[in-house]
Amino acid sequence: MKRLLPLLPVCLLAASAAGTSVPVPVTSSRYDYGIFSPGTTVVGRVAALLAGPSIGAVTTACVPRGTFLDITGPPVNADGEGSDPILYPVSSPSTGTGWIQGTDLAMAFIRIGAADNLLILLEDGGAAGEPRFGGSAVVLDEQGALLDSIPIQLPAVFDEDPGTRTWRYCVDLMPAVADGLGGVTDAVKLALRYEACGYLNSDQLIVWDGERLVPGPAADFVSEAGLFHFEETMILPSDPGGAPNSVIITSTLGEWDDARGGYVTTEEDSRTFSWSGTGFVEE
Repeated sequence: MKRLLPLLPVCLLAASAAGTSVPVPVTSSRYDYGIFSPGTTVVGRVAALLAGPSIGAVTTACVPRGTFLDITGPPVNADGEGSDPILYPVSSPSTGTGWIQGTDLAMAFIRIGAADNLLILLEDGGAAGEPRFGGSAVVLDEQGALLDSIPIQLPAVFDEDPGTRTWRYCVDLMPAVADGLGGVTDAVKLALRYEACGYLNSDQLIVWDGERLVPGPAADFVSEAGLFHFEETMILPSDPGGAPNSVIITSTLGEWDDARGGYVTTEEDSRTFSWSGTGFVEE
């Protein structure tokens, strides 16, 4: 028998509703292994602020996309039914206190340009018991209006609980140097981490030319204790060994050698991605 999903609250506001313009805070929430830590984050889409930790609670406000708010405590599983959806206690000067769904929050955010914010969102398209995740990178201006959005690739992650739909990687956005990529004003690396053997980790490049987001190449690394260690390194034009309008990905594969008690390099390779001004093309 299929488990029915709870009826989710709906905010009848335009998706382009203006957000709250505030400086990016010093203490930010982190998305670590499927859970947001207490701290400041950003609402990634128009979200219902609930009076209590239940999907059936009264909606006290519709929080505009782009609003900064503080996560004030640990999450709860709504109505005690598995782990979907997860609600967080939040507070903001513009909306007050309440509870909000974790899927409405940005897993990571960073200020790019003079006033724009780049958000990384998790889109959950799976039915209960059938995890199926996709991500998106979204640029909002300081009023919360959407400037651009692109899909991003998220590594698969296994979960022992078939009823959960929480994506359990750690997510971060790190600034990167855009010098040497013609027309690019900002560059960031999306860091996806899962510190366990056999899980793929990745640094994905995303660039912004003031009007468009463009996905770039990724540098991956994964290892299995006592078997192998695979690591890629991303070389930007401004890095030692870099070249104008190019991103170089070098890779090293090491296999475990019992006699030496360590990994021995068995393969080395490199790939070059040329920046055309509109996208990256592997040579």
